[in-house]
Amino acid sequence: MDKRKELTQCFEDLQSQPLSASFIAKERDLSADFRKLKKIKNNILTQRAKLHDIHHNDTCSAYFFAKIKEWQQYHKIGDIQSLDGTLHKGPHKVGQAFVQYYEHLLGSSVQTLPIDHSIIANGACVGEQDHDLLIAPITKAEIKMALFSMDLKKIPGLDGLTAGFFKAA
Repeated sequence: MDKRKELTQCFEDLQSQPLSASFIAKERDLSADFRKLKKIKNNILTQRAKLHDIHHNDTCSAYFFAKIKEWQQYHKIGDIQSLDGTLHKGPHKVGQAFVQYYEHLLGSSVQTLPIDHSIIANGACVGEQDHDLLIAPITKAEIKMALFSMDLKKIPGLDGLTAGFFKAA
């Protein structure tokens, strides 16, 4: 007989003989056992729910990272043909082809004028307090403020993760 049925039977017996010391003691013992079993059952159900939640979240994470990898593969440039018709394969050679193209397009050397120190001496300068602020180490609060001021769809790094992802984490 399960504890619930035993306890119900004990309550009925106790109602028929409310002053019976044996029924009172039996009811106290059965109630204590029932509470222990109920607590064990609740712990088991809680653990089951946690396991289900962990499995579900892992599935979502795996799906998320699989989609990120798929997106990166889709947007990856595996090979490229340069202006002279040469086919470049592999990340290193593709990168070199891009550099060569832009050097050809924009030129590789820049003509600069010499520095005129009189302009620097007579121009506005950064004060000592502003100088200290400019060279101060970046704090976690500043990073958080910069991240939370970004649009949710912006991608701050090369990993393809949006600012919304970091805000949610």
